[in-house]
Amino acid sequence: MSSEEKTRITVDIYGNQYKLMASTSTNYMKRVAEYVNDQMFRIAKGYPRLDSQRIAVLAAVNMADECFRMNEMVEQLNKAHKEQETSLAGYEKLLQAYNELKQEHEKQSLLIQQHQTDRETLLQQYREEKETLVQQYQREKEALIQQHLADQEGLTHKYSQEKQSIVEQYQADKETATAQHQEEKTSIIQQFQEQQAGIVQQLNEQRTSIIHQYQTQIDALLEQHQKDRETLAQRLIDEKEQLLAQAQREKEELMQQTLHDEALQRELHRVQDEYKELREEYAKLQTEYNEWIQLVETDTPGR
Repeated sequence: MSSEEKTRITVDIYGNQYKLMASTSTNYMKRVAEYVNDQMFRIAKGYPRLDSQRIAVLAAVNMADECFRMNEMVEQLNKAHKEQETSLAGYEKLLQAYNELKQEHEKQSLLIQQHQTDRETLLQQYREEKETLVQQYQREKEALIQQHLADQEGLTHKYSQEKQSIVEQYQADKETATAQHQEEKTSIIQQFQEQQAGIVQQLNEQRTSIIHQYQTQIDALLEQHQKDRETLAQRLIDEKEQLLAQAQREKEELMQQTLHDEALQRELHRVQDEYKELREEYAKLQTEYNEWIQLVETDTPGR
């Protein structure tokens, strides 16, 4: 492109004059210059201590960032456009498939109508055949009923004859079984009576033996009980005499000792208490002995 085809313009950016030359319109170049100027003033307002060079660099960075963002948006739009074209192609395929299915559906509808016509024809034939079969079945049924009645009469007559024969046979068997049962009953009764007599005799013998053994054991127990009773009585009498003699001796010894000593006096009281306790113990033993004797005499029958 030659220099005569380009547009020249002087613009003001951040207080400085710049001469620009481009192949675009004047308005477009002014808009670009105004955009750069706005970016620099916006950064200068946010960062008032920065010089113009750094402000220009930051403005360039911001515009580069916006440029990259715009490029990404353009790429996304292109991608979406391609996807839309792909979807459109898929839609056309679906539309074609729909048309094919529609044609197939029309064919199926025709087949269904044909099937309905054939079904009605077959149904009419079935009804006619059914009517024919029903009439034939009715005739066969009547014939079977007549045959059944005839067979029933024959079977009834035959059953009556067989029943009479069975009754006569049963009566004869019953009489035979009754006679046999009576004979077996008589034999069983005789055997039972014989066994009963033997069992009674055996029980009497066992009873006599048991009574004799029991009487012998009772006599032995009574004899042993009498011996134990006499031995216990003699032992109690001996213990009584020993206790009385010992108490008498202790009493005489205590009476001979001096009573001035307090210790001896307490010992005397203790001995007297022991003597009293011994007499009480002896009385208890005597009571228990008498009760035991009464109990033995009560438990011993025939004595």
